[in-house]
Amino acid sequence: DQAAPRPRGPAPEHSTRDIELRRALDTRMLASLQPRMTPIAFTDASAPRQWWGKKGRFGTVFGETVHLAIGLALQSSKAVGDAVAIAASLTGMSEHLAEAVEDTTRALAVLSGLGIDAGGETYALEYPIGGLTLSGDLVAGYIDLVATRRDGLLVLDFKTDLPPHSAEDVSPSYVEQVLGYARALERALHIASVHPGLLFTADGVIRWVSRDDRDRA
Repeated sequence: DQAAPRPRGPAPEHSTRDIELRRALDTRMLASLQPRMTPIAFTDASAPRQWWGKKGRFGTVFGETVHLAIGLALQSSKAVGDAVAIAASLTGMSEHLAEAVEDTTRALAVLSGLGIDAGGETYALEYPIGGLTLSGDLVAGYIDLVATRRDGLLVLDFKTDLPPHSAEDVSPSYVEQVLGYARALERALHIASVHPGLLFTADGVIRWVSRDDRDRA
């Protein structure tokens, strides 16, 4: 109760240099409050299972069902028919079940040829990733499949729409998408041996993305 504030001394003198420094500090403080980067998706996706371009030959739900079925077959060693049935029950798809089984079967056969089989530990599905693009954008997304190999990393994006007639017909957006995944992994892991590809389930063929495709995209 007996405490009293200390008497104030003389007001400090501010030089012109002090005022300049204060203004510079205030300017930088205001600048630091502004968002430097706003994360965007590698693709125009609002959720992990709503991928750009994955409308499929029979609609978005078909593409989502095939993606789920591939994951279920790999992760739980379920038969293809059972995996498609479970996936369809989750997505609400009631048509084109036979086509979904065929697409899933083709995709699994291709993956098996690459040494990616059910119960394996050398791959990851829906692998979350983020990083900077060459333009300086901060991007985030999910890679359908990442696998480790002796010659580096394998990056695959599944496509359920109509396959292109030739490498030149591959959508530039698809190319830039999978290359964006590869670039982010290369920078994060400091490796250059990342092999990106597009697996079209309609014909079971992987279109590997090369430097020429990158330049064209």
